[in-house]
Amino acid sequence: MLQSVVSFTMSVLTTSQQADPPGGRHRLADEEDAFGRFSRSSSFTYARPPPADEWRGSTRLGGLINTMRLWNLVTPVLSYANLTLLFAASMTVCAQVLITWLPVFIGRATKELTGGSTGQFADLHALSTHLGLAFLCVFLYVSLRGGTQVLIMLMGLRWRYNLTRTLHSLYFSRKAYYRVNCLSELDNVDSRFASDLSTFIKLCCGGVSPPLTSTYVGIVGDVFLVITASFACFQRAGPRITAFAYIYNAVTILFAVFISIPIAKTTEVQEAREADYRHAQLRMKTYAEQVALLQGEELELHALDRRLDALVSNQRTLIFQYFRLALANTFSGVGGSLFGLAIASLTLLTRRLTFLKFDIEQLTTMLGTIEILSSACQALPTKLPMLNNIAGLSKRIIELFDALDKFASEENSEKADEVRGGDDVEAPPAASRPVVGSGAIALVTEYGGEELAESIFQLSVQGLHYSTPDAKRELARDLSFVVKEGMGVVIRGPSGCGKSSLIRCIAGLWTPDAGIIRRTSRCGRDGVVYMPQRPYMSTGSLRQQVLYPLIEDEVGVEEDESIAQLLVDFGLETILASWGLDGLAVWEDVLSAGEQQRLSFARVVYAQPSLVIMDEATSTLDLQNEALCMQRVLDEEISLLTIAHRPSVVRYHQLMLTMEMDGTFTPTPLVEMTPC
Repeated sequence: MLQSVVSFTMSVLTTSQQADPPGGRHRLADEEDAFGRFSRSSSFTYARPPPADEWRGSTRLGGLINTMRLWNLVTPVLSYANLTLLFAASMTVCAQVLITWLPVFIGRATKELTGGSTGQFADLHALSTHLGLAFLCVFLYVSLRGGTQVLIMLMGLRWRYNLTRTLHSLYFSRKAYYRVNCLSELDNVDSRFASDLSTFIKLCCGGVSPPLTSTYVGIVGDVFLVITASFACFQRAGPRITAFAYIYNAVTILFAVFISIPIAKTTEVQEAREADYRHAQLRMKTYAEQVALLQGEELELHALDRRLDALVSNQRTLIFQYFRLALANTFSGVGGSLFGLAIASLTLLTRRLTFLKFDIEQLTTMLGTIEILSSACQALPTKLPMLNNIAGLSKRIIELFDALDKFASEENSEKADEVRGGDDVEAPPAASRPVVGSGAIALVTEYGGEELAESIFQLSVQGLHYSTPDAKRELARDLSFVVKEGMGVVIRGPSGCGKSSLIRCIAGLWTPDAGIIRRTSRCGRDGVVYMPQRPYMSTGSLRQQVLYPLIEDEVGVEEDESIAQLLVDFGLETILASWGLDGLAVWEDVLSAGEQQRLSFARVVYAQPSLVIMDEATSTLDLQNEALCMQRVLDEEISLLTIAHRPSVVRYHQLMLTMEMDGTFTPTPLVEMTPC
């Protein structure tokens, strides 16, 4: 709320100074949403703000500055949202004006009831006028305050919706969700999306569950109350006494602010530890069966207790920090009389400091003025705990945005896009092999010295070097192979030698140190499909599991017969009979590991790709079901790149690459390289 006063200025400054880099603007599609009248604005553009270091400023203003940054991410400079905030601020000020005039009208009505200065009967006309104005003030005040709260809550709901969609847009841009969860040190990403963002919006704009009032609306009202009290004190006591009263309140407020500085950091740590504890509880739910079979209760109990101890320890620190702040606020509220007495003592003890000379009447007026200003000014320090919470939460949200923005726009992601869109890249000269760290993408036209036509390539890898993301261990060097149409290549080797990491490089999740990768840019039909060892079961019906990543509503009902037949072909007729294609379930809990892998084969056959890349995709199948699944893929004339430990899988391929722990590899032809 408070940022609306300066939002236009800050927005103009940041917008005029920044230029969007390539890919720096994301637009969300127009669509009907759950907000009805908000649907027209569900399409919006966010402008990448300046780096975080340029925004955060001092720790005292960090929460306000971060709030303004998060607001400006999704709010254009000239928008009805900013105008609405200014209108809400005006409503708050008007409500404070009305509540200031209410005692005046009540006092005048009381005076008329008691006969005024003449002691005669009340003037009914004047009495009714003052009472009417008093009731009008109450009605307008209640309407304005209630209307402001509802308006700000609706704006907060809209703010959360747009901000979350902006974060979602970045999250699913160029595999940023993979990088931020697997390759970064950012903790509890899910909690930042759901819990931290929700609590932050409620503190800023108010909420109903639990009931909260807007912190910034309260600050606007408190500031106006201070201004009103200052004018009243100035008229009553004059500038000199008012200045002394201001000195006292300024010193006490600054002291409270100084005490509250560590609270923001402690609050941030508390949110992280709360999220860590929730994550540990979620892991117990996910792996309850494995823990029970391994009898790991004692270890898991120790791990949960350790997280709980850290959480409670930090909470205790936070309580004592709030205790010190409460002491400071309480003392500043009741210490005005002591300050006035101290001035009186100095008046009696000194004769040279003329600016401290006050007579008895002036001293009495000073004490009253300090009390009036203290009651107005001390409402501001009570907002410090909320501001500290806002500072801690906003910092965690901005850390999430900065990480997503980095992963969605960094140069490595551009290279990953080239992997996916390499069809138009021409072959470089043979002498221009990339050096370590370049990770180039180009067309490869040779394998083992044999010239091959471009049209028969499904995948080609030449001179590939790649390491772990932290660059501490080289996994492979000078790796080269080709997967032709209808051909199968199986990769074997000891665990940890980098087999699955090769798939990450091919998919563009990792950027290789050097080498050339060439594959089709398409996914799904006539493209590439990946089969991880642990199949992904999406939310939705049984039909959606086969169609994934296609959207069920976009596929006609005429496909139901072929989908059902695929489930029968892969031995899942019992699941089909029990649930039907429309059945909804948590499929990773309903289906066994073998059933999940068979369903993933049905998904591949339905997609009809030209190349399927499998990572231990038959590890939980018996030999009969493994033969059924692998042979069905071969019957569809789909090229294979397979990672497998089981010897029974080798016979479905024409080339075997054996990778070693030192990064070398050995190619072994199994049969003549002809289509299966």
